[in-house]
Amino acid sequence: MLSEILAGSTQTAKVLGDIAQSSNEHARAIEQISVSLGQMEGVTQSNSAGAEEIASASQELAAQARELQSMVDQFRLPVTA
Repeated sequence: MLSEILAGSTQTAKVLGDIAQSSNEHARAIEQISVSLGQMEGVTQSNSAGAEEIASASQELAAQARELQSMVDQFRLPVTA
């Protein structure tokens, strides 16, 4: 009877050890996912800032193009037939 209890206790201890090891592995995997998500957030914010800069530069270039067109229009000669 005692040998059965000892065998059961040994088996229970092994199962608990396996569960603890699995839990540690899961915790490390979750930590890696968290780090990856943090990196993705940083890239997303960087991309967003870049898009804002591009939009601003595009608006500025459009304004400069309109100004340049206005200047060029002053040099056009009327067409005579």
